[in-house]
Amino acid sequence: MCSSMMPTARRVLTSGTTTGQFIPMTGWIPAINVKEMKALLQLRDKTDNFQVQVALQTADVDTDTPNTALGKGSFAAANGKSSTGMLVVSANVDGAYFVRWGVFVKNSSGTALERGEVLLSVGFRS
Repeated sequence: MCSSMMPTARRVLTSGTTTGQFIPMTGWIPAINVKEMKALLQLRDKTDNFQVQVALQTADVDTDTPNTALGKGSFAAANGKSSTGMLVVSANVDGAYFVRWGVFVKNSSGTALERGEVLLSVGFRS
């Protein structure tokens, strides 16, 4: 089994809806044998209703036409750090050629423009 770590990604993100929107935070990597993942999510300087959730997205052949992103773990609604713990993702990744990680952002309520600084570190095993 081989373990790898993606570089920590940092972005200031916004949301104006209660519907989760996927934001990629890493580039595409080959999905061959990706079996498990663990993510550390840090949320800073967020406004009232801003929420964020770790997510992954796959592409079967062409990264220009990716599959629907999937949320992993729960939404973080408070400033601070949270970990997904080790998650088995082989069922989500098997059959895909590429995978990338990101976050879903949304408002807990309302349509006012909300924001937060998001840092995401992802490790995975193959």
